[in-house]
Amino acid sequence: MISRGRICLAVLIVSFLLTALVLAALITIMMTSSDLDPSNDESSDVPTTMGGVVHDKRFEKVVEVFRSNLDAGLERAGAAFAVYYKGKPAVHVWGGYKEVKEQRVPERAEQPVKVLAGTPWDQHTMTVMFSTTKCLSALALAHVLQSSPSLSYSSLVTDVWPAYGQHGKERTTIGDVVLHSAGLPYGSRPLTPDDVQRPEVLAKYFEESTPIWEPGSASGYHALTIGLLVDQIVRRIDAKGRGVWAVLDDDLLRPHRIVDVSMGLRKEADNARVATLSGPDRYDIEREKLRNPESLRLYNLGNNSYNERLNEVFSWITPTADDYNRLSNRLLSMPSNLGIANAEELAHALSIVASGNFLHDKTLALLSKPVLEDEMDIINGYEESKGYGFQYTKSPKGSWIFGHSGLGGQNVRIDVEEGLAIAYLCNGMKVFGQPFWATNRETFFH
Repeated sequence: MISRGRICLAVLIVSFLLTALVLAALITIMMTSSDLDPSNDESSDVPTTMGGVVHDKRFEKVVEVFRSNLDAGLERAGAAFAVYYKGKPAVHVWGGYKEVKEQRVPERAEQPVKVLAGTPWDQHTMTVMFSTTKCLSALALAHVLQSSPSLSYSSLVTDVWPAYGQHGKERTTIGDVVLHSAGLPYGSRPLTPDDVQRPEVLAKYFEESTPIWEPGSASGYHALTIGLLVDQIVRRIDAKGRGVWAVLDDDLLRPHRIVDVSMGLRKEADNARVATLSGPDRYDIEREKLRNPESLRLYNLGNNSYNERLNEVFSWITPTADDYNRLSNRLLSMPSNLGIANAEELAHALSIVASGNFLHDKTLALLSKPVLEDEMDIINGYEESKGYGFQYTKSPKGSWIFGHSGLGGQNVRIDVEEGLAIAYLCNGMKVFGQPFWATNRETFFH
């Protein structure tokens, strides 16, 4: 079994770097004219080898890259990619298979696995978001904080949750929690699936836990606990006592008729539209090593005691396809890792944020820049720019872009300056990140 730490770390690093290429491509294409106008909003069907629609023909090169990756076998199953620009849909493409039923394993690592039979990915397909879910949780926290003038990210957690201030946690700020600086990547004992659905149990769990480093002194990736902690804080700030998921659904999603974004399945029947996850296997590892030798070093960084302990605490939700394909897990509302979404509807939700229709201008400005710039993550073992629940990269124009990557290659990004929202989701899990934008790189800059 590939360890949680190895996959999470490598995916975060490489997909984080490749995100910059995604944004460079899109901004370069879009900025051939300053604004969308009717002449550029002619819809055109994507070729039948895939599915989708291009609302702005300046995005056709992006579609070509998507197609070339499918043709080259870089998507081991299926994927979807959606962009909103200045509040309007720009492109939504999908391809490959939501479920691979039969495949041929290659003789050599440099050759891709060949899918022989499967259920095609379509416009209604959803998949597990993994850690891109953290982006949504961070937005929910920002939303309730802006409605509470007496509170901010610098406020102590104990200002809203007095019982949290035990065992060395009394000086922890709300900002520490979303900067992965709370010192609680896991608690003092294992958690069960039932535990994570009971807010009162989780509250006591975190109250009784002792940080493994002094809160605020370092940043280390809280892979599964950050969302659970944020949910506890949101419940204590929100005037109605709602958790992260209820805040998002009530205030962001349903008002805009977005139903194919959720934390855990909305209902069991929806699982029929959720893609089956697969891989990665040893062929994927060898193939991706050949494409990017540096990735092997990154791949090994997460093999450490922190992640070993994390696997013990959350033994039922390890970073494997089997655990995330399990219906009982998909029904859990876990705000760190179990978002389930359709790429187009996810991009739509993010575009509402980018357009300033969910967060106040002041809040959006605060979130648009990192708090920690190129700071070492003591769990992942690499430097990263982080803000209040988000990861950050620079656009080709030098502006900051925020969002989050996820296990297997998932990625969401918001560029406030350009009014750009991006969602890329797949079900063929990659080892070192998403290869979606790793090919035809020169296309991105012309």
